[in-house]
Amino acid sequence: MSNLTDLYTAMKTRLGTVLSAHSWLPESLIIEDNSEQALRKGYTLLIGPGSQADKAICEYVTMNREIFVVITREHFALEQDRDAKYTVEQAILDDQLLVIKEFEGDPSVSYALTQNIANLRFISDGGIERVFEDKKNFYMIRSVFNVYYTEII
Repeated sequence: MSNLTDLYTAMKTRLGTVLSAHSWLPESLIIEDNSEQALRKGYTLLIGPGSQADKAICEYVTMNREIFVVITREHFALEQDRDAKYTVEQAILDDQLLVIKEFEGDPSVSYALTQNIANLRFISDGGIERVFEDKKNFYMIRSVFNVYYTEII
């Protein structure tokens, strides 16, 4: 197995622990293709673009790659109820902070997650957005993590 697939498996396991009240979203490429039940409180991982970080040395290549953690929640109130909308947005941001703390807060957790991988860092997010353009009751945030890792070629 590659170091990236090991990291993916470890991240998925840790997310399941941190976001234990949430459901795994099996469709990570097109979030809106997941069931509405799963989208109520869901999460998934998406492997993003990567590039070679340094020149390959002997049988090793170093890579930079983005990994996206997507968290979804349902908004149950009427559109005019701004307080309820704010509560859902706040819950998504709280969920995101739990994930960031899990992956970056405790160096022993970060090392256990990455082992042979040099660096896993939160970079940015795309803000809170709607899952569906025509439905206003599902929200998501897509957090971007950068991983710097080495693979044997």
